[in-house]
Amino acid sequence: MIILPKSQFLWVNLEGASVSPCTFTISYLVGDIYNANDGSTSGATLVAMNKGGGIVHVFNFSIRNPNVANHTVTISKGQEGQSIIQFSCVLQEGDIMNYEDGSGLSVTDSNGNLKTTTSSISLPLSPTDISLANTHIIVGNASNVGADVAMSGDATIANTGAVTLANTAVTPASYTLANITVDSKGRVTAAANGTALVNPMTTLGDIIYESATPSPTRLAGNITTTRKFLRQTGTGAISAAPEWDTLLAADIPLTDTNLLVGNASNVAVSVALSGDATLANTGALTIANNAVTYAKLQQGAAQTILVNNTNATANFAETPFYDVPLATYSGTITWNGTAPTTIISQQYAWSRIGGWTSLTLAVVYTNAGVTNTTVTFTLPPDCPTPATIAGLGANANEVMYMGTGKIEATITTAPGNNRSYIRKNAANNGYEVVVISASASAKVAGFTIQYRNS
Repeated sequence: MIILPKSQFLWVNLEGASVSPCTFTISYLVGDIYNANDGSTSGATLVAMNKGGGIVHVFNFSIRNPNVANHTVTISKGQEGQSIIQFSCVLQEGDIMNYEDGSGLSVTDSNGNLKTTTSSISLPLSPTDISLANTHIIVGNASNVGADVAMSGDATIANTGAVTLANTAVTPASYTLANITVDSKGRVTAAANGTALVNPMTTLGDIIYESATPSPTRLAGNITTTRKFLRQTGTGAISAAPEWDTLLAADIPLTDTNLLVGNASNVAVSVALSGDATLANTGALTIANNAVTYAKLQQGAAQTILVNNTNATANFAETPFYDVPLATYSGTITWNGTAPTTIISQQYAWSRIGGWTSLTLAVVYTNAGVTNTTVTFTLPPDCPTPATIAGLGANANEVMYMGTGKIEATITTAPGNNRSYIRKNAANNGYEVVVISASASAKVAGFTIQYRNS
């Protein structure tokens, strides 16, 4: 629509060689308007003018050229001395220039064909052109037309444009520990001083928690030397008061049969025991078959073995164990007859388990001796010292332990009724083994004997 504020006018001017009257019509919103009747015009014609203080809304008007001659039509809008041309066109015979609210100006021929159009007529509008009550504002009414109203409700406005919010029931003041109420518009609608928190803590380590009252409640710190943690178990709907408690195994979520192991990030993680053993949820550990290798056993003392030297089930204990391989005998050999000569071989070996020692010795010669019935060997120096038994061995020449032996002419001759024994030597400062046999031209002698060394 075309808006005509106070003192504004709408002006139509026709120009032509022989200007004949053109017909026009106009429709407007009811208001104080001057010279706005339908009629005819030639030359310059005032179509509408607002004489009052309100606003006139022109909805439509039209001008038709019934003449053969062309007419130039100029539409102007403004106020006296400030007229502004809004639209200009040439109307040929039968042409109609029409203004429709919302569509603007258009020109059609006598057959209704559109020749030209424009969307609007504009005019600079100054606030002083509008008559408006002091401190009022223009607001669109239910008829979609601006209306003069006062701002009210939650705010008012001054004629300077300053908006003042309406007061609420809250008294302007400074509030301590304020309790406030805020409405949906963000306004504080109620305010009051709050209650200061009373600190119930008195001692290092105290903790405050909210009791069922509700009110701040003191939980004394843990003063015991036992490390404790805060425990709290709710009902599924409400909480319970916290308390100090020791950490139990059941407090730690852990997969069945798993255990906690620190990972590379130094954090405990749940893992299953694997490798050489498995673990039951009872704590029983089962070592895998063949998992314990010799390298995984505890190392023992030199020359010992593990035994249970009791008459009942017991832990193993270390006991001495020696297995000395064959070595060349370098001790003294004494024959009671003519001694054989040229030794081919002389070797011995011994072993020890716990308090028992087994000793084996043999000598072989090239040339036989004559009428020998005994041969005596000093005890090899690396052999364990024989233990006295029932006092035997405490004095010189005392016989202590018996064994087997032989004195033969060949190495293939089976031993006869031969024997051997250990005795203290004549000097009573060592031990020797004596082999006894029938008289023989001996080339071979030997024995096997066991004795206690402890």
